[in-house]
Amino acid sequence: MKTVSAARDRTRGRRRCLLVTICLLSGLVGVFPATSAPDARPAPEERPNIVVIMADDMRVDDLRFMPRTRKLLVRNGIEFKNSFSPNPICCPARASFLTGRYSHNHKVFSHQEPWGFGSFDDRYTMPTALNASGYHTALIGKYLNGYGTQRSAVTGEPSPRYVPNGYTDWYAALDTRPGSPLGSTYNYRHVTYNHNGKIDASHRGEYSTEGIGRISRRLIMKYSRGDAPFFVYTSFVPPHFGGSSRPRRAPSGSAACSTASFIGLLEFLVAAVPLSRT
Repeated sequence: MKTVSAARDRTRGRRRCLLVTICLLSGLVGVFPATSAPDARPAPEERPNIVVIMADDMRVDDLRFMPRTRKLLVRNGIEFKNSFSPNPICCPARASFLTGRYSHNHKVFSHQEPWGFGSFDDRYTMPTALNASGYHTALIGKYLNGYGTQRSAVTGEPSPRYVPNGYTDWYAALDTRPGSPLGSTYNYRHVTYNHNGKIDASHRGEYSTEGIGRISRRLIMKYSRGDAPFFVYTSFVPPHFGGSSRPRRAPSGSAACSTASFIGLLEFLVAAVPLSRT
């Protein structure tokens, strides 16, 4: 896992830092204000805005081929070189990120049934704690494997319209069964989202990395216009492979599109968030 943070600004006369955290799965994912030395931590009234950028199955050494990311964040940020994942599988690691618990405590032992989303009790997570303390919270992109096809461990009901506690905005990609007319999490050109409890199937043809980045930017801009701090969890699927519905040959320019969208979001965060106020 590699974590970096960058960028500071002044909002309505109060110093508020923006922590940008890149999490490379599999690898856990520790996130925020522990990135500062004790004497440099923000005071209670100076709560930071937090943006987590999650990449799925991205290796740490992939950053060698991402010079703009290194320039934007790594050189000016903090890198944790001695970090370890509690689980080398995507779904259990995501559950640990959200709860701070090991797999034997949160019970998500695998990405396959009967585990995955269907075994995850998500009533109390990091976003619920942040939201209860006054943060705007949002998830955009991938949640847990099986979200959309498995029943919720909390309600026992089908999950396509399920929204966990603690989110101001929820824009999670849905897994779907083979033959479904809806898009799925791993179909890069046809993703269907649960948008705050409603099915949003309007993204056919949009490359998922571009869509997730665009929605993230829109929510960050919306939150930055207010006084409350925000936590935005942007969860991309790349560089994970696509699902069974993907074409045998990747769409023309898809790799370049993925990289450009990822870098575009980073540049936006570093350059424009939060907006300066006088």
